[in-house]
Amino acid sequence: MPTARHIYSAEGTYTVRLRITDETGFVDETTREVVVEGEETVTLTIVIAGAGSGSVSLDPLGEICETTYSYEVKPGLRIYVLPLADAGSEFTGMAGCDQPGDFDLGLEGCGALVNEDRTLTVTFEPE
Repeated sequence: MPTARHIYSAEGTYTVRLRITDETGFVDETTREVVVEGEETVTLTIVIAGAGSGSVSLDPLGEICETTYSYEVKPGLRIYVLPLADAGSEFTGMAGCDQPGDFDLGLEGCGALVNEDRTLTVTFEPE
């Protein structure tokens, strides 16, 4: 049985027309509107705080966050937040890694389960 498939690249309302011709030459056609919605995302905001300096490695995003920044991610994604203190600074703590499903890695950072919009604040202070 033949099938047809189309993937829309943007959200919106589209008019879809299906035209079928059978083996005898009979033609039938129908038109429908379809609504394409975007993939659900949540916002993870990383805040770099304190008088020291450093950055944060975000795995599996493959990102290095050097300033406060927000990321759109799929709900249910586990992010490993690893602090990287600059010379002369030290990582002193992380706020916001205390939700169900999170786990604290102490001075190594945390594993955050991102199910809803949330903020993690990473603090660096001078040594």
